[in-house]
Order: sequence, then C-alpha cells, then structure tokens
Amino acid sequence: VSVKGRLMWTALQLPEAVLEQLTHRDDDQITMQELLAVPLMYATFAPWLRGALATVFIDNVAVLGALLKGSSAADDVALTIGQVWLDLAGLDLGLFAARVESHANIADGPTRQRFDVLCALGAQYVSPVLPGWVYQLWQIPEYISS
Repeated sequence: VSVKGRLMWTALQLPEAVLEQLTHRDDDQITMQELLAVPLMYATFAPWLRGALATVFIDNVAVLGALLKGSSAADDVALTIGQVWLDLAGLDLGLFAARVESHANIADGPTRQRFDVLCALGAQYVSPVLPGWVYQLWQIPEYISS
C-alpha cells in the first residue's frame, strides 16, 4: 500500500480455521485465498485508507471479475464479496480494481517468502489484520431476501 509516499506491506498465510471452511472447493481454495487478500488489505491498512480511493491490482481473473460484478455463482465467493462491499462502504473507502499480470504483481514476492523488492523500496511492514467475519464465512447474514 502506498499512501502519501509512504510504502507499507503485510503478508499472511491464512489460518487453518479459515482454510477449513473452504475444503469443499475443487480449486485448491485459490479463488477464495486471493479474494481474501482484499479484506486483508483494507482491514490492515484501515487507519490510512479510511475515506480514500484505493486502487488494487489483482492477478486472478475470476476474483477480479467477481469483485467488479459484485457477485459470483459460488456461494462463498458471493457472500464474501457482499461483505467486502459493505465493509468498504463502512470505511468510506472507494475501490478501483484493475488487472495485473502475475509476473508483475508486487504482492507475489512476499507470498513466496521473497522480500527483496519491498526492502529495496524501503517499505514498512504492518502486522496483518483480517476482519472477524472471515473466520465465519458461512455465517455472514444474507442481505437480500428471496
């Protein structure tokens, strides 16, 4: 995250309690893992992002499409996206999402235990924060009645 010239970063391996909720998926949970990077970002950097417009670069086409569409055919993704947009509204945080090629994604380094680029840029580490609802994905209330 870059805010007023200050570069910050975080990284988190999803806790087992979160991953266990995703075992029914046939995609090795990658869609949800990449989608959960968005709430990780805004929860971790909320003090700096409140009331701002954030640009996020996403290298997963399915995640980007679902986030921009505001929904997904996958129930867990749809529930998560709905909660993400509610959280963003609560933070008064505008979100602009764009595609980035995987090889150009600066976020891939830390996920592979490579921090050389972040160190060279003088980026400051910030302890990761996940919203509490991430631990109870299937208990997110349904906001649209059928």
